[in-house]
Amino acid sequence: MALQIEALVDSSNSNVISVFIDYKNLEKGIRDFNPHQHFDFTYIFLYLKLFGGNILTINAYADWDYYKIAGQNLKKFRVNLINIPPLFNKYNRKKDLVDIQMAIDIQEILDLNPENNIFIILSGDADFILIIKKIKKHSEKFVFLISEKYSLSSYFYGVVDKILFYQDLVKFLNFKITSKIF
Repeated sequence: MALQIEALVDSSNSNVISVFIDYKNLEKGIRDFNPHQHFDFTYIFLYLKLFGGNILTINAYADWDYYKIAGQNLKKFRVNLINIPPLFNKYNRKKDLVDIQMAIDIQEILDLNPENNIFIILSGDADFILIIKKIKKHSEKFVFLISEKYSLSSYFYGVVDKILFYQDLVKFLNFKITSKIF
């Protein structure tokens, strides 16, 4: 299992990386596949170390009143928790606004931090296709998508530079850890 990144990114440690996590999407996808497993940011953190360079921001979006324990765990990694409580309409139907806020924040990074050359999006939600296309309009910008294997929208293929499945990343990094390759 090869999770190669070298061919796509600058290996001189001049990378500037921003990470955006659609927490509910990942957690739900992982739990749907395996009810006893939860999203563990430790693997993402270890993967980020492989890139080298500087991390500009790591934002995780969710209703953090609902995901309190997960939020506490993410804070250990200095992840910015962006609280997005659900919106209810007059029929008491819930609307999740995470995708809108993530897209706004990604656009802000594009506008204010032109040196940011790597965007890592953790989600499988096709709502992010348009903002990813916007990122790709800028030359020298790379978009990596990390998603739960069985909930990834097929619309992402051909749009992002690299798709990594969370389950494969966990296996790969566990192998590196147990083999003491790190």
